[in-house]
Amino acid sequence: MRRVVRVLAIFVGIVTTSCGGTAPTDDASADTVIPTDPTPALDPSTSTTTVQQVETTTTSTAPVETTPASTTTVLEIDNPSGRDDDHCRLLDARAERYSPSVGFPRIEDLRTEGRLNIELAVIDFDDLPAESDLLDDAVAQAGRLSDWLTEMSQGRLQADWEIVPEVVRLPFASTDLPVSKRGPEYVTQALAASDVLVEALDPFIDFSESDLLVVVPPRAIEAIDTDITFINISPESDEGVVPRLFASGAFFYEPGPYDGDPTDVDDDRLWSFWAHELMHAFGLAGHAPDSLEFGSAPDPRTDVHLGSTQDALSKALSTWDLFLLRWLADEEVICLDASDLPLEVQLEAVEARSGSRPISAMVRLSDNELLVVESKRAVGFGVDLAPSTGGVMAYRVDTTIENNRAADTWDGQLGERFAWFLEPENADAGDRFESGVNPFIREGGSALSDGVRVAVVDSSGRDIVSLTSSS
Repeated sequence: MRRVVRVLAIFVGIVTTSCGGTAPTDDASADTVIPTDPTPALDPSTSTTTVQQVETTTTSTAPVETTPASTTTVLEIDNPSGRDDDHCRLLDARAERYSPSVGFPRIEDLRTEGRLNIELAVIDFDDLPAESDLLDDAVAQAGRLSDWLTEMSQGRLQADWEIVPEVVRLPFASTDLPVSKRGPEYVTQALAASDVLVEALDPFIDFSESDLLVVVPPRAIEAIDTDITFINISPESDEGVVPRLFASGAFFYEPGPYDGDPTDVDDDRLWSFWAHELMHAFGLAGHAPDSLEFGSAPDPRTDVHLGSTQDALSKALSTWDLFLLRWLADEEVICLDASDLPLEVQLEAVEARSGSRPISAMVRLSDNELLVVESKRAVGFGVDLAPSTGGVMAYRVDTTIENNRAADTWDGQLGERFAWFLEPENADAGDRFESGVNPFIREGGSALSDGVRVAVVDSSGRDIVSLTSSS
């Protein structure tokens, strides 16, 4: 049985390791075979690091940056009560399903209420020592993930961490553990690597109640080109199967796609990588809504929710994803039918939700289609949003459509999605760009779909939105 001890997410007396290795590249050592006979196991007597097993819980010690509180006077309106939320819980009606849920009932792989048991281990190799600050950074990232889970779920789900307090040395070269996500052998390589990692870490971690193992290799890792991500795997520990494993690779130590400094190593991408993949374990298809056009590349003005990518400028989930997770209170959803219009609604920003005011207005269009309207601001987990990319956005959900991610490519081309942002009617030339449409509807602007017009009346505080129907 796991013993949980609450401690600060900072450890003293950690192992100091020297920096080493070269800058990450996209090419993994694909010709190297993972040792399997015998499988490399970590021998504590020969490791360069002495580790005692600990069982700890990371508390929320990494504060979320916020912008100064606004002094704007908010024009209050009486929001409509709307219909019962069940009216907007569209059934998942895809004929073929290759991704997790786009509608109800959500098929979850991992619980979304209560507490998650997550293990964290920082590793290095004979040829690739971990950087001296890597463990501290990884622990800080664990704190950020804890904060995110608490904020997104409004306290419904929290994380208990078991953290190995020192770097664990694997007694072989990093090139003996190749995993190329961009290659045809990814699944075979990743499964074999998962077995190796679990066996190596088994002496130091109690896996008896494991929900997820998070592994952090040195920043100079090259042999793992992108990541190892499995939601349903079967490596055996002494305490039983470890059901999920996320290990970062070279991709997540490169500058982010919207990073102004191309030389900056971005450790802050780790926690959002874990959060994005957990979203899939929770049963969300994700990767929608989007506004990218086929054959286009990502743009920061459209990459605005964590379900889109781990690098999104706002790390908040979309309100449709929050709705699917049942992480919205009744007071946070205004569920409507087109016949209920016209009316005005006032929305809090997703990133500044209080839990007691609406953050989402949903208009049901048919048994499998609806419009979602939400507001976003550059605060909290959306602090990276530029002021010019805040405001109201609307998107159309169709639960008969499968996310065709098989058509996605590494250069940003996208297949079909179950949800797409509406294009503002008053968009000018500056709002259209190579990657698609700026989805934010400005004050005085509007967007139209299926006879329903979404118009922004006032954005001086919380957004006031007019909804009208021509039907």
